[in-house]
Amino acid sequence: MRISRFLIVSVLLVCSSAVFSQKKNLREINKLPVSEQFEYMYKKSGSYKQYKVIEKEWFFMLKKNVTDSIKSLQKQLIDSKNTIAEQSKKIDKTNSELKSSSEEINSLTKEKESISFLGIPLKKAMYNTVIFLIIAVLAALLGLYIYRFNNSNQVTKKYKKDLQELDNEFEEHRAKALEREQKARRELQDLLNQKGA
Repeated sequence: MRISRFLIVSVLLVCSSAVFSQKKNLREINKLPVSEQFEYMYKKSGSYKQYKVIEKEWFFMLKKNVTDSIKSLQKQLIDSKNTIAEQSKKIDKTNSELKSSSEEINSLTKEKESISFLGIPLKKAMYNTVIFLIIAVLAALLGLYIYRFNNSNQVTKKYKKDLQELDNEFEEHRAKALEREQKARRELQDLLNQKGA
């Protein structure tokens, strides 16, 4: 009876230590990356002829880990694709905004470089040319007006002077004529007085 108890206790201890060591091995394997899990199983598994024999628990654990890794990678891939799609949308939106900003800048630049003159949009250089041309024409007209005014003024002064001289000559002539007439009347009166006396 003692031997049978000892034998039962021994078998239980050996089995429990085997189960405990397997669970410990499973925990150790579980912490490793999948590639190292394959290496670990390859080293720790038994061989039969040209085949490797692995425990079912190790196989199922490795299968679960590989499946989890694949799912994780697929999730990362989907997340990456979603991120790429979002970034692509943002890039397209930014490019669209950049294009509209560029067009607006070009429009503002054209608007800044042009001036509306009499309802006609002109570039600044053309506007400056037109304004300087108008100023030159007005200056030429002013010069012509001043020239003609001075010329007319000189002619008017000359005619006024000539008229004054003519007036003076006329007054002199009138005064001489009046004097002659008075002299002629006196002489006539004297003659009449001499004949009548």
